[in-house]
Amino acid sequence: MLNRGRTFAPTSCRRSAGSWLIRAIRSPASTAFFIVADTHKKIFQGIDDLVVAISEHEALFISQSLVRRARLNTLDDVRDTLVAFGLVASREYSTTLVGFIRMMMAEGARNPSLKKRVYEAGSEIVTRRLREFLSEANEKGILSISDAQVCAEQLMGLLREPLYQALMLNPVTSQKVTAADRVKAGIERFLHGCASARSARYERTI
Repeated sequence: MLNRGRTFAPTSCRRSAGSWLIRAIRSPASTAFFIVADTHKKIFQGIDDLVVAISEHEALFISQSLVRRARLNTLDDVRDTLVAFGLVASREYSTTLVGFIRMMMAEGARNPSLKKRVYEAGSEIVTRRLREFLSEANEKGILSISDAQVCAEQLMGLLREPLYQALMLNPVTSQKVTAADRVKAGIERFLHGCASARSARYERTI
């Protein structure tokens, strides 16, 4: 159960990549919590709001490369953006988010409302941004896809593989292929099935 009314500093929220150190402290005179993240503070009325904020922060962090990017003109532009997105997503799903997801799996069963809020603030945002990115690439004739939502969900499933393995408690084994290489290979397979005929012809000529 969530630790209500005490210092809340889950290790899953200490991330050097985002320079975030999050802790919620309950004031003796109120039920409010505040969040300390680098040099700014934000007030929350309860621990549930804090958990939702953590989920939202992770979603924005993971998906920022889909928003802050160059214009899409070629398949290489799409590839570069998806690889950048995939590397961040895969790293977060194999480290930062493992403990957070385990906590939510237990808490969500007792608190469906919180589970829904966390989903809407987190996973739904990432998938929506990816869908919008794929839709734009499709509209520009770089990709050829009939359902951007389905494609986004398929790619997210590939990138969440490290999370699924961790949740299944699979032992870590030494592998010759690095995580970055696996992400790049997965993106390449995804694009091979989604590239438009025009993009495919261009790829063959270079």
